[in-house]
Amino acid sequence: MLSALRRVARPAAARSFAAYTPARTWQVYLSGEIHSDWREVIAAGVADRELPVELAAPITSHEDSDDCGAVILGDEASRPNYDGKGARLNLIRARTGRQARATFPTSEAPSSTVVRSFRPILGRAIISRSALDAWMCTRTLIDAADVVVVRFGDKYRQWNAAFDAGYATARGKALHDPVDAPQPRARRAAAGTTIKRKLSGAGAAMPKQRVGLRRELAGAPRTREGFSRTFLLRFICEKHTLSFRYAELDALLAAHGVDPRAAYAAPAGGAAGAGADPYVAVAFPSAACCAEVVSKAILVRDALEVWGEGDDHAACAAAVAAAPAEGAAPFFAADVSWCVHVEGFGYSFSGAEQEARRGFYKDALPFRGRVRLKGADEQFRILEVYGDVNRGGPRPAPSRCYFGRVVACSAARDLVHKCDLKRRIYLGPTALDNELALVMANCARCDVGSLVLDPFAGTGSILVACALFGGFCYGSDIDWKVLRGKGEHENDGATRRRGMRPRKSASLPVDALQREDGHQKTLFSNFRQYGLAPPEILRLDASRLFDSFREPALAGTFDCVVSDPPYGIRAGARCSGAARDDVQAVPDHLRAGHVPATQPYPVADVLADLLEIAARCLKVGGRLAYLLPATADFDAANDCPAHPALAFVAACAQPVSAKYARHLVVMAKARPWGAADWTPAARALVKRSVDAPYEDLRAKLAEPAKLAEPAAPPPAPAPAPGRCGVM
Repeated sequence: MLSALRRVARPAAARSFAAYTPARTWQVYLSGEIHSDWREVIAAGVADRELPVELAAPITSHEDSDDCGAVILGDEASRPNYDGKGARLNLIRARTGRQARATFPTSEAPSSTVVRSFRPILGRAIISRSALDAWMCTRTLIDAADVVVVRFGDKYRQWNAAFDAGYATARGKALHDPVDAPQPRARRAAAGTTIKRKLSGAGAAMPKQRVGLRRELAGAPRTREGFSRTFLLRFICEKHTLSFRYAELDALLAAHGVDPRAAYAAPAGGAAGAGADPYVAVAFPSAACCAEVVSKAILVRDALEVWGEGDDHAACAAAVAAAPAEGAAPFFAADVSWCVHVEGFGYSFSGAEQEARRGFYKDALPFRGRVRLKGADEQFRILEVYGDVNRGGPRPAPSRCYFGRVVACSAARDLVHKCDLKRRIYLGPTALDNELALVMANCARCDVGSLVLDPFAGTGSILVACALFGGFCYGSDIDWKVLRGKGEHENDGATRRRGMRPRKSASLPVDALQREDGHQKTLFSNFRQYGLAPPEILRLDASRLFDSFREPALAGTFDCVVSDPPYGIRAGARCSGAARDDVQAVPDHLRAGHVPATQPYPVADVLADLLEIAARCLKVGGRLAYLLPATADFDAANDCPAHPALAFVAACAQPVSAKYARHLVVMAKARPWGAADWTPAARALVKRSVDAPYEDLRAKLAEPAKLAEPAAPPPAPAPAPGRCGVM
């Protein structure tokens, strides 16, 4: 398949992240149907907006693709031989660019050879065999692309576009399917806006865009404005995430300008009283806003635009019939396919039961389009909600019935399974669960372009989650063995802990952390695995973070700080220092590869330093999200560690056992940091608040040891009365 490039690079406009992203030209590959002018529209939009983009595309002429073998290698009288030459020449797309160039001789073609002008969509013609040396095959172009645009038309089977989309996904490329194109007058401006939006994300939100493509290919409903502003959200039903539901929802609502307190009625008792009911009614300003919130949520499955509700189906159908006709009319058009599903939480329905419930709404829904159970343009749902779910018993009467239109599905939910730790290249002994890391990123309001800091990065589990949402990630850790990684064939065993080298190799020189070594597994391997931009990682002592930078360098820089600091339960914390006093200076010739000695890092100091790092480094309004282990009865709302510049936002407990739980604590920077916030008296106050969660925890951890102490032997039994030892 022939390709051509056209350079439309001009000086890029200044962007807010210019200080962190070097100037570059973005490679965009345009693949898909050839029966419309969408490529020209994108090229014109890029040129009009002067974007630093280099566009590439396959040939769009079937004749040129079929005739290329005979035109370049010589004509054939026999049609099979004619087609065979074209097939062999087109096979260069399966080779690398170097192999493709080696296929042809370097000399010019004989003058008798007819060389046909190929006219790719961007207007540049290849008119001689010497130009073949500049050809790049399809896979090479996709490998070099930052963004791959795939358009599936409504004609033919689009096999080439499907193959390109599959190969790009396997190579970790950002995919975009330009569906729902605007009207011709606005198309040119919209095309440039689409590319510019991609550039603003700097390629960090690639997996989210790939998930969006899969949803479109699977026939997920497109967001279209209806007439209702009440939406019923359905949560993921997992016991270990029940308490995190509303903390994540509140953060996403606030990030989209919706006040959570006015949007929905919180359950009695907060997150702890939410129970297993997976539904909550939320008021959104528009269906588009609802779709944006749900698409990024990890713990929300989908959203239903409520058209009617009632105590039974008859009342619900009457409410649907009373809906404004002008608002519902677009969904009943003859060219709109539809389907109606029946759902009840905790129960299933037979075919006859589903038809009986659909019968209530038959007169209220004047559908004129075709029924399509999979991939319908509009999906509707009849929902029954029960007060109490009687597992294994007869289905009770519903306490509430709903009818509505499905407006959004969670696109980010696929990331939980796609980035599962079981398939991750590099792990450590305390690697955080991927689902919880994604929830923490949402609670910290990490978004495309956010600057994220993790001062206890470890193997980078949290940074991977933040990068999946488009954040620019920065991290540090003091353990150089974890940062340096392990060999490709290095086993995990009792003598060699996961992510660490044996002690005998501690004297090896420390190499650059971000090296491209295929035989070494590091945290950068995880980012390459998911096609993410690599983070900035420093080997640094968190207790002396501000001694390593000039004072204004980090002040108010980051949008969020997300971390799972070590607490000494599964892995002890370390900081710079030595236990002995007679420490000798390191000779100059050994400084390059010297690893400073470390000493135990008290847990209270770990958390106090984390709060101070957040107070200084965050922007005003930025968020801190971290995990805090404590006892199950710990009152996080009142006893959480405090800092003068940070305000408490939320705390959610995840039970680990009957005695212990870990709390997800979210705080926000309420005001600018001042020197008075870290005086010896202020630090002592913070450390006292930090010690509170650990006093009960240390007491609980000591209880099993007391129970394990051997009991005193019982006293010898007294001789029975009336018996004596006479022989």
